[in-house]
Amino acid sequence: MPVNLIYKHQQKTYELMNEALNKNGRAAYVFPVGCGKSFPVLKYIEDNPNKKVLYVSPNLEIINQIKKYISTYILNGRKVNKATMPNFRGITYQKIALAEDIADIHPDVIVFDEIHRMGAEKWGHGIDLLIEANPSAEIIGMSATPERTDKRNMAYERFGDDVVYEMSLTEALSGEKEGEVVLKGARYVRAISELKGYAEELREGIELTEDETRRHALMKKYEKLNAIISDALGLSDIMEQAMTKKNGKYIVFCTDKQEMFGKMANAREIFGKVNPNIKVDYVISNDEEKGKTPRENRKTIEDFESRENGNSLNLLFCVDMLNEGRHIDGIDGEVQFRPTESSIVYKQQIGRVLSADKSAEETVVIDVVNNWLRQIDTFNELGHAIETNGEKDAYDLFKFSSNELELVGLLKEIGEGLRYNSRQTYNQIINWLETHDGHMPRTTIRKNGKYYLVNEMTDDERDEVNLYARWRVSADRRALEACIRNTTRRITKRI
Repeated sequence: MPVNLIYKHQQKTYELMNEALNKNGRAAYVFPVGCGKSFPVLKYIEDNPNKKVLYVSPNLEIINQIKKYISTYILNGRKVNKATMPNFRGITYQKIALAEDIADIHPDVIVFDEIHRMGAEKWGHGIDLLIEANPSAEIIGMSATPERTDKRNMAYERFGDDVVYEMSLTEALSGEKEGEVVLKGARYVRAISELKGYAEELREGIELTEDETRRHALMKKYEKLNAIISDALGLSDIMEQAMTKKNGKYIVFCTDKQEMFGKMANAREIFGKVNPNIKVDYVISNDEEKGKTPRENRKTIEDFESRENGNSLNLLFCVDMLNEGRHIDGIDGEVQFRPTESSIVYKQQIGRVLSADKSAEETVVIDVVNNWLRQIDTFNELGHAIETNGEKDAYDLFKFSSNELELVGLLKEIGEGLRYNSRQTYNQIINWLETHDGHMPRTTIRKNGKYYLVNEMTDDERDEVNLYARWRVSADRRALEACIRNTTRRITKRI
């Protein structure tokens, strides 16, 4: 089975990539998750069998995937090894950072997958050494998300004018790039009931509002918000309703390994209403507790992909191993237990179920932690792209319900009201620090070994404690503390 570039964006990229390589020896391109970014490179490997190719990737799972593609499309099912593919070699960025085996590598072509990783300080020097040691090698870069969280776009930083093609996730959904819709929308389920804790924080902030008229108005909005949240389905009911394929395959993204193993232990409680017969497995790096070797992770993924739809609900848990690069065949949806402030991670996770070659009739994103709120601009952008491609059914599965629209409006109005309070509190804290030698207000009042109750305090003491209480829930405090933490991490990293 030869490599067939079935989409226009793949065909155009391949042509432009060849032109750039012939002219400058360098080329890079950007496809969104799920749009087959490996295939122009696969085609190049197929068309240039005598060139030695070094494939650089963030992890072994992506290397195993490209080997699987080579086996399927170039070797007619034979496994990739030194005998069948002597001119292909895969290596991780980590190995390059340690300068392992670099001196023995003399490739004609170096492919850098997930090129946003090229900006990492810990292996950037190794990458430079590799390129400098092979000045005549052709360099190919590709990524779904070339912009890092520090806003550096590694496609342009590393390849400049040799970035030959870019397609965004919204363009792939809308079809506006090449007049061809590459990705279809998924049903997006928002776990509104899981906003209870956030709503409680809002209520606490409202109660600390000094202006009585403003406090009363905000509390009315909060009561409407709380009613919507309270009436929403609970977690197990959400799963039952969202997972329409009761014997389907679903990826479950978790925040860390502790949460992952906790959710696995409680899988029957969370997913039991979908199907009481549940098969649970996980992938995790070898350096973690209960870690798996690369071979074990590969077997877990392959078993999950090849598993026929029997009587079981199939869940594959992970932390971040499946976020980028590694496509999973035949999945019916994903569950997001991992909150993220990163639009990059958000798009990567959603991309797991928006694949161009997905076999499932309908896929679902179950957003338990309400990442859609953290990424509301990105979410609306994706929704608009799905709407404009003319597939009304796909958009109806993605768009907000009337209750959700009201909830978004209430959150915005309450947030604006509390931001006003926060700015007022911020100014009061600044004044306090200036008049109290830089000391913060006290959280409690203690005299003669005794903690005073509110009714035992003087007016000034009550004002002091209340000021700290308002500052504790202030958005400005959280922003400042986050800034301090990030600055400290950067300084520590440099040291």
